[in-house]
Amino acid sequence: MSDLSQMEVKQLRNEVQLLRDELAIFKRKYEDIIYNLDDDNFSSTLLREKEGMKTSIEVNAEGIKTKVSNEEFESAITQTAGLIESKVSDLNDALSTRITQTEELIETEVQSLTNVDAWLSSSITQTSNEIKSSVSSVFNTITKVNSTSDMTDKSKLYTYNGVNYYYNNVQGKWMQVSGNSIASSFVQTSSGFQLKGDVSISGDAIVGGTISGASLQNSEGTHYLQMSESSGGVGEYGTFRLYNDKYSSVPYFSIYDNELGHIGLSAAGVPFLGVTVSGGTPTVETYGNWDIGGGTAKFA
Repeated sequence: MSDLSQMEVKQLRNEVQLLRDELAIFKRKYEDIIYNLDDDNFSSTLLREKEGMKTSIEVNAEGIKTKVSNEEFESAITQTAGLIESKVSDLNDALSTRITQTEELIETEVQSLTNVDAWLSSSITQTSNEIKSSVSSVFNTITKVNSTSDMTDKSKLYTYNGVNYYYNNVQGKWMQVSGNSIASSFVQTSSGFQLKGDVSISGDAIVGGTISGASLQNSEGTHYLQMSESSGGVGEYGTFRLYNDKYSSVPYFSIYDNELGHIGLSAAGVPFLGVTVSGGTPTVETYGNWDIGGGTAKFA
């Protein structure tokens, strides 16, 4: 630009016109840039790498995802309008934790792979009306053995004689299972609690109330007691026993009542003795053949 103090009017007019032309050209270029500016002119992913570490941020209209990783670990956070999820993984030992939050629930989960034989998973899910926790094991392999004494690794699933066995840590023994998975759960609602799976409770912790259940089993798992009631009003307290890896279909001994004032005894599902009380007087009834065997039967 020339020195304005040394310019004549004509020169000054020409200089002003030149500046106007340059300004008009700049305005057109600026307007073209703004008009053509859109998402295609920018990268949706920002990536940085240094000394084995990698960090990335991905942005689009649906949400944002960040990830940080190295050769051993990886953590990621995903955020959309309706979901926030964070996850941390151990890439070498197949361990991972996850927290998911939506407008309806919050869920946490921990998973691991043990010796490539089983997937272990525990989770807690919370909604407005329920809290549920569960633990499961899914066995990828089933080891066949020729004897129960060969079942030495408590983390494995074995099969013997066509039956699958897993080690129950609550009962402290090997137990049968159908399929290749086991699971337990605990559910809490405003109505109460619901348990699935074996439960170990100290008897000192039970101070009142009523215990309801289908059966009571001995510690060895060879016998169990069952209290039941049929649709006809028959109540039965029976003992079942294990034979050839299967429980008997009927109790081998039971006490039952089949009508008001009548109590009976049965063996292997067959009644052999009954008592009926009427007007305060009991009447004893026998069923089947009775062999005294040389003994003495005395009746008052």
